[in-house]
Amino acid sequence: KAKDRICNSYPPSLSNEKWSVECVDFVGKCLVKNVKERWSASELMEHPFVKESIRRIQQDGYSEPLIEL
Repeated sequence: KAKDRICNSYPPSLSNEKWSVECVDFVGKCLVKNVKERWSASELMEHPFVKESIRRIQQDGYSEPLIEL
């Protein structure tokens, strides 16, 4: 079953080759399965990836993509 597979496998991860270290770390913190270990929304808002993204939006006004796909 899909539920069993999701519950019993490691969460997906991003490669540092394509994504910034900050982005990889942020996504990793979002995907922690154990709720007691997962960062809260408040903690995630203080993550360097989010803070830098907000700074760029305020400074540049959406002139650059935050994440290149």
